[in-house]
Amino acid sequence: MYDFVGKRQWLFFLSAILIIAGVVFFSLGGLKLGIEFQGGSTLRLGIDADVDQGEVSAALSKIGHDDAIVQTLGDNAFFIRTREITNDEKLELEAGLREEFGLEEEQLDEQGFHSVTPIIAQETIRNAAIAVAAAAVVILFYVTFTFRKMPNPFRYGTCAIIALIHDVCITIGIFSILGWALDWEV
Repeated sequence: MYDFVGKRQWLFFLSAILIIAGVVFFSLGGLKLGIEFQGGSTLRLGIDADVDQGEVSAALSKIGHDDAIVQTLGDNAFFIRTREITNDEKLELEAGLREEFGLEEEQLDEQGFHSVTPIIAQETIRNAAIAVAAAAVVILFYVTFTFRKMPNPFRYGTCAIIALIHDVCITIGIFSILGWALDWEV
């Protein structure tokens, strides 16, 4: 068994280092938000031809999607993230890729399309914040009620909320670091 309590100074130090690094990286660039939090469109395509990520990105730039981010999903499968586009624009994008690569209809397989408007993205952020605040209040009351026979039961609930805030700070810090270092999105 590992003695966590005996090593608590080291664990507090590690926690402080992660939080400070997270604050620094968060202030440098913040979180890299996915389309769920800022809006946009994603498209998964299977291309039955010998093309790579760079060629797909260049082809998208030629057809007017300079902002597109292309990721390889495996053998000839690509994940394309771009500004919010309509279904008609998506069909034009696919037609443009077919033309650029000289593909037949069956050589370009749409495997998924997802679009989120900026209004929906803002609403998602607002709803998430409300849910977290409501959960914190419920946890506070639940822990206070559960420890009602102990001295200072409200203190236990407050400590639970402080631990929750600590965990959120660690998670946001790690995602800020990974967003800066590896371009990961939330």
